[in-house]
Amino acid sequence: MWQQWKKTAPLMQVFIIGLCALAAYQGKSAGFVAMTFVLMQIGSLLGAWWGAKIKRKIEDRESRLPLQDRL
Repeated sequence: MWQQWKKTAPLMQVFIIGLCALAAYQGKSAGFVAMTFVLMQIGSLLGAWWGAKIKRKIEDRESRLPLQDRL
């Protein structure tokens, strides 16, 4: 999971900080901006976990023999 997160982290962090800065610029409260930041960080981790899970399933399926599912 961490390898998947490391691949997407730089761009995702820039995006999250940009959205939070935009919310602060528009006059949203500090609590709203902080909650948005935390929720987007959690979403980033969950997305990396989900992406790693899907990648692992695909790799497991590709490494099987063609008739292995019939046994």
